[in-house]
Amino acid sequence: MALKKDFKFGDDLIELADFNFAFAHPARIVIFNILQSAPTVPFENFARVIPLSQSTISQHLQIFKRVYLVKSQELDDGSVEYALNKECFQHYQANLSSLILFSTE
Repeated sequence: MALKKDFKFGDDLIELADFNFAFAHPARIVIFNILQSAPTVPFENFARVIPLSQSTISQHLQIFKRVYLVKSQELDDGSVEYALNKECFQHYQANLSSLILFSTE
């Protein structure tokens, strides 16, 4: 059954869909795992491990930044380091858990 055009999904569902999209590519899962391994990660570490161009890796990091899962900081030498936003990830985990509990009924 099609939804009426004026139907709006709740903000919580849209947020959860955005979070899930952030994990919808193998490179982003690798990026996330690297971020979990250290408090901060220089961009060069991603480029050494992930067999993609630097611009493609940057695009994947931007997707995480759009949903606030990743924070970045430019250093004095012009390089950039990234960190996992743990509070945001915990919020995502809680929302995902509530969705899974809700959908099994």
